[in-house]
Amino acid sequence: MGIDGQAAFFKVVLIDDDLLMLEDLEHLVDWAQYGFYVAGTFGNGFTALEQMERLRPDFIITDIRMPRMDGLSFVARVKEILPMARILLLTAYSDFDYAKKAIELGVSNYLLKNELNRRTLSEQLEKIRADMARSQNMTMVMLQKMLKRFLHDPSDEAARARLERGLKESVVRACGFMIVQARPVMEFPDEMVDTEDLSCSCHEIDTALSGEIFGSELWLKEGLRLLCVTYTEREVAVLVCSTDRPSSESAARELMRRAAGAADAQVRRQRGGQVTILYSAKMGADLKRAYETFRFVSEVFPYMMFGGEGRIREVSELTDHICEEPFEREQKERLNQLCVSGSLSDLTAMAQALEAEFERRYSLGRLRVAMEWMRDVLVRIGRNNLCPQRTLDEFYEELPQACSCGGLFALFGECLGKIAGFAGESYSPRICSTLKFIHENYGEDISIQDAAVRLGLNGEYLNKLFKKEVNQSFSRYLTQFRMNRAREILVSGECNVSEAAAQVGYKSSQYFSITFRQYMGYPPSEAARHRGN
Repeated sequence: MGIDGQAAFFKVVLIDDDLLMLEDLEHLVDWAQYGFYVAGTFGNGFTALEQMERLRPDFIITDIRMPRMDGLSFVARVKEILPMARILLLTAYSDFDYAKKAIELGVSNYLLKNELNRRTLSEQLEKIRADMARSQNMTMVMLQKMLKRFLHDPSDEAARARLERGLKESVVRACGFMIVQARPVMEFPDEMVDTEDLSCSCHEIDTALSGEIFGSELWLKEGLRLLCVTYTEREVAVLVCSTDRPSSESAARELMRRAAGAADAQVRRQRGGQVTILYSAKMGADLKRAYETFRFVSEVFPYMMFGGEGRIREVSELTDHICEEPFEREQKERLNQLCVSGSLSDLTAMAQALEAEFERRYSLGRLRVAMEWMRDVLVRIGRNNLCPQRTLDEFYEELPQACSCGGLFALFGECLGKIAGFAGESYSPRICSTLKFIHENYGEDISIQDAAVRLGLNGEYLNKLFKKEVNQSFSRYLTQFRMNRAREILVSGECNVSEAAAQVGYKSSQYFSITFRQYMGYPPSEAARHRGN
């Protein structure tokens, strides 16, 4: 661990032709305690220089006088490759001219070898780490401002040139774009979602992804940097940069997949809940092509509603399903006919057919027509007093919770069910789907969030609905169902306790046995004796 419990973030390279001195230097301090880790040691500057492009250290400690290439020549070459790298020179002589030249080249400081000890080195490490942290944060802030200006006005050649220069000086390359949203937003006819809440969510996402600790972890572990810009009140645009350009298209996609996964995990840790991410690795050779990629990802993002919230998708996963052909005249006439005089069963069948079609083909135009049809159907039902007004009011109140196409149709189907009088002892369609999900997947590691993603709903909201209708929480119902199923398996004699535990989703047979006894009142080994109970 580093200072204040943080991980070691910065790479350091050590260079000295005195191998004993080099070994002593490597073990003189606990580098991680000061936020560093030793990425390499070298016996001369020439060999070290060959590895600079690959290692890309943040900090270099080097002797001044070495064979093949002295320290000052080495520093000059390094500054051409890594202009942001900090360098500490070691010398056996108090040479003012050397020190002056070194400072002119951009060396951070120098130490006399006879004064080098744990205390003096620790002091230098603390100063240099603080300086690098400040510089890194300032650099990221400046790059984010440059990116925001570029995205809002890509025709500004000066803004583009400044961003390109800033990326080059930071020794990173643009590799791909991500669009991050708290959840997909559906544009309802004559209905608006609370955009203030979405704006707040965007700010929280931006803050989480721009955090110093998260950025440093990505820099060290993945060689990645995320430049985040709140592009609209709903979207955070993220330019993913890397210290190394991916070697192939598949490598670029893998890099972007890792970056999206890391971003998703970070937002979950910082603000809770989930985010929806769409990314593309097709960047081209310059920022003009990069902007085209960004615009394309931004234009495709609305189609994420067909997959539901909390998903991470590569842009081609959506484009393969997009088909913006309008409804044929016969289909529109059928919708109008059902709206005017269709029975509830006919309306339900049409809604199911539309939902099935949207699972195969993504069309925002058709979806809008379908939403207008739903609205007109409910208006007609309300005018004809076919249900209490409260039923319709509940539909519109819950409408913003529909984060996906599937969630929208589930909500509409539930409303039609209430109108038809299917309340009583039966559950709503969404709860029926949740129960079916449990019954089909109880042997896997599942949660309310998994069920919510399938329905296109928020997890906390679904759990609230579940508890209201089933009179117990999702987790309690799942555990009870698993225990009953486990009892059936054990009573049949087909499996032992460990096998039964695995079949109902428990990795630990010991924990399964404790839970089984709490629910059944006896250990699982005695299940056969209670066959008749």
